[in-house]
Amino acid sequence: MAADELVTSAFDALADRYDLLVDWPKRLANEAPFFRGLFELHGVKRVADVACGTGHHAAMFHSWGLFVEGSDISSAMIDRCRQLHGEADALRWTQRSFIDPPPAAEPFDAVVCLGNSLALAGEVEAAARAIVGMVRHVRCGGVGVVHVLNLYSLDTAGTVWQKVRRVHHRGRSIVLLKSIRREGSYGHVEILEVDLSDEPPRLQVERNRFVGLTRGDIEQALRAAGAKVAEMYGSHTREAFDERRSGDLIVVWERGGTLTNRG
Repeated sequence: MAADELVTSAFDALADRYDLLVDWPKRLANEAPFFRGLFELHGVKRVADVACGTGHHAAMFHSWGLFVEGSDISSAMIDRCRQLHGEADALRWTQRSFIDPPPAAEPFDAVVCLGNSLALAGEVEAAARAIVGMVRHVRCGGVGVVHVLNLYSLDTAGTVWQKVRRVHHRGRSIVLLKSIRREGSYGHVEILEVDLSDEPPRLQVERNRFVGLTRGDIEQALRAAGAKVAEMYGSHTREAFDERRSGDLIVVWERGGTLTNRG
């Protein structure tokens, strides 16, 4: 099975439970000032959210009066987007791999790929192809954001348990656990679901492998696509990126822009 098929299978299975692992109000409150300031600075009116998951960022951008297209390789995720956020002339959802270009009638002002989605391309070369597609569909002078987990801030010694949630879902009591571990230049995410309504409790596991993308990998791909890094951060509060300590790698790029700040 190809890497994109593995990702599709895993997220199709988790589409209705994925949001249970995320405190979306808290996350969006933390990230909104970053995106609002960036979009205002660049006069953004049209946004493409690539690999949009359950669509919360796209819906937030739309609430600011922007035209937004959200796309994801998982049909179940796109169905979930429509259920949660609806659809309108200025808010559209489509099933598509982030390696495939959006069939936009006109270029976007901004393209974002958030939450480590780009790393799920599986290999550096596939991520680079996805970046080429993003850049080609932004107008000259347009802006983009790539947000990935900084895999190299993790020790290779063991597993990190990121989340543990006990919830009631569809009338059943379940525990969701999310773990991550690093093996060389790859990361492995596991999501465990323990259904406490069964006796004995039933265990289901979903696994995904992702590639560790470095600042150099992303900058090289952007340069090859005709864009350059404008800013680089280790968090949405604009902390300088430290490849040994920063949990996140956030790259702001401009098509036809100049390299102004590398963190």
